[in-house]
Amino acid sequence: MLVLVAGYTNVLENRTLTRTYVSAALLIAANLIYELFLPFINTMDVMDAYYGIAGSIVPFIYLIPYKLYGIQENPNYIEKNKSENPVL
Repeated sequence: MLVLVAGYTNVLENRTLTRTYVSAALLIAANLIYELFLPFINTMDVMDAYYGIAGSIVPFIYLIPYKLYGIQENPNYIEKNKSENPVL
């Protein structure tokens, strides 16, 4: 969910997924450290680590097409702004 929300807001703000890739990598690293190397806090579970990796990658199945085709410029909005602001 964190990767999906971060990616959705990044695409809306600046139409890139670079910060989302970084946040997904950090979440995967934190999940691996938590699941595999901190046995005093959590029971070591390799399958849970795999599911955490998959859960961080699956949102990109939605985010990449959303970035490419989901956000489009409104041609009426652009024409309206050009007619009101002749400088642009």
